Amino acid sequence: MMSLKKLSFLFVMGIGLVSFFSCEDHDDDDKNNAVTIEIVSPTDGSKAANAKTVEVYVTFSASVEMHELEIKLHPDGNSSNNIIDFDKHTHDKTYEFKETVDLSSFPAGTVFHLEVESCEDHDCAKVKKAEAEFSI
Repeated sequence: MMSLKKLSFLFVMGIGLVSFFSCEDHDDDDKNNAVTIEIVSPTDGSKAANAKTVEVYVTFSASVEMHELEIKLHPDGNSSNNIIDFDKHTHDKTYEFKETVDLSSFPAGTVFHLEVESCEDHDCAKVKKAEAEFSI
């Protein structure tokens, strides 16, 4: 029968090996990573045809992998009134965001600001940004 001391040692070694091999070093991948953000709709400077059904469509792609994705939509000059406040952590190479929002409660002519970000590295030291302004 195995002693408690040996059993404890094997358990600790097993946990250590699992931890060692499960933690990836992202430094090399992060240096070679390039993220592209495309705001498909609404486009910068556009006017929404129907304020009740404004489609927000953003595509993300990365040469290696993405990390933190953020999308915020708010009336221009009022960043505390987030209509969309999306935040996702992913390691995918591509991601599509589509959401239809109803902006009909805002007066005609209201300008909105769409801010999009994605981290190019795991520590989020390099951030790719895109933005668009549009009106209803």
